[in-house]
Amino acid sequence: MPEKNKKPNKGISAYAHLLSLGIEMAVSMIVPVLCGWYLQTAYEINPWGILGGALFGFVSSFWIVYKRVLLNK
Repeated sequence: MPEKNKKPNKGISAYAHLLSLGIEMAVSMIVPVLCGWYLQTAYEINPWGILGGALFGFVSSFWIVYKRVLLNK
């Protein structure tokens, strides 16, 4: 007979939390770099498009980690 009050596995929940944090960090780094690459090729502003996108992506990734890990949101 299955147990009705079975608690969820906390290990899987922790892995899901870390996986979602990693995906958010990756997306927040990739999207600004791609936008910077597009602006760089469209307006011929070498190398400032990718550098600006990478800087913005780094700051946004740091902000995501700060919010999710340090502030526990």
